[in-house]
Amino acid sequence: MGYNHAREVKKFYKEWRVLLRYYRDHGMTYQEILVLYKFDKAKLRADRLYALHCVGYRCDERDSDYAVMPDFDTYGINNWIDVLPDELRQRLVGFPEVYLKAFYLCRVCGYLQDEAAVILNKSQSNISYWIVKINKVLKEYRKSW
Repeated sequence: MGYNHAREVKKFYKEWRVLLRYYRDHGMTYQEILVLYKFDKAKLRADRLYALHCVGYRCDERDSDYAVMPDFDTYGINNWIDVLPDELRQRLVGFPEVYLKAFYLCRVCGYLQDEAAVILNKSQSNISYWIVKINKVLKEYRKSW
């Protein structure tokens, strides 16, 4: 059975209503409760990202050569493009290296754009813009099949 985000969010808020009453009854301040809430919310987000990235790769007859997907983390941030098909690699080679690093961090490693911005020392809006540009190339490549 797959990951149902709506069910998990509903369960999360149901549990938090109980925890909130418990924390208030035991004298915790609003700031202390907020820290715990943010931690649990980040855990919920991480669980969702994990579930999304664990979905299997769907193969059809056109991509039978790539039926076994390599583990991108073994290639690293600088070499992940080497495992892509030649046509797609040629399209992506024109992008600056920082664009590709931003895409790798957000789409392959599962970092949030804010986190990738800190890692690359760039603004979040730049990261978002770069990811959109690379996504357009990927969509064009997918349509050209």
